[in-house]
Amino acid sequence: MNTQKSLIVYFSNSGFTKKLAKELSRNIHCDIEEIKTSISYSGFFGYQRAFFHSLLNREPLIKRLKHNPADYDLVIVGGPIWAGSTAAPVRSFLVSNKDIIKNVAFFSTQGGPYGKKQLFEQMEKLCDKKP
Repeated sequence: MNTQKSLIVYFSNSGFTKKLAKELSRNIHCDIEEIKTSISYSGFFGYQRAFFHSLLNREPLIKRLKHNPADYDLVIVGGPIWAGSTAAPVRSFLVSNKDIIKNVAFFSTQGGPYGKKQLFEQMEKLCDKKP
């Protein structure tokens, strides 16, 4: 029996990543939490903001999580690919929690044809941990 305590932390703008995160949580029986920001990435201007935030490696403020990543043996982090890069809210989470995450795994969703190969390398560098 595996006694590893795991947490899925994800950001979803369109709902695709949220759906995948919930399915993963059900299958591996772990806690789950959504990364939330105080700014919107919805609509025309939100999508433009998302593109430029990721392109320019911005780290928007994210709301405090209910679950503390330090309490988990494994934190599974997921989000969409924006502009061929890690989504800005995911970037913020990884950078702000890199010192307390013990072990990490990644997943992503994408609607476009580019970015998937380098995404996990970027996420690894942001949190200074190999998945």
